[in-house]
Amino acid sequence: MRSQKYLIALWGAVMLYSLTSIFTGDIGLSAYRDLSRERDKQTLNIEALKEKHKALEGLRDALLYDSDTIAVYARDLGFGRDDETFIRIVGLEEKVKQPATAGEVVPIIRQDHIPDRTLRFIAFYTGMGIIVLLGIFDFLRRRS
Repeated sequence: MRSQKYLIALWGAVMLYSLTSIFTGDIGLSAYRDLSRERDKQTLNIEALKEKHKALEGLRDALLYDSDTIAVYARDLGFGRDDETFIRIVGLEEKVKQPATAGEVVPIIRQDHIPDRTLRFIAFYTGMGIIVLLGIFDFLRRRS
């Protein structure tokens, strides 16, 4: 009967390790929640990239098949037809052209979770602490 109560220490260590691993470990619920948030951010980014892709495809098709679109872009670059005359007014600020971007990089945020090795360490020393406490109680009971 005496030795069976020391199994409480083993049980306590296993329960502590299991619960902390389930809730705060590398593959626990908090890690799953963080990965789910990252997945949602990446999904939104993919949707934005699809919309950007559609817009760029439309622009490409317009440049391939529409001469008016080509003429507008050529005039923006300073080109014109043979029968056109350009007058440049000095002193007016030129329009700053924004470079076209292919999309936005969404960085992955690494979440720090308690490593499994640390959880084992804590559980082992908790079990050892329970064994020491039970030993002290046995010693005091025998002494009195």
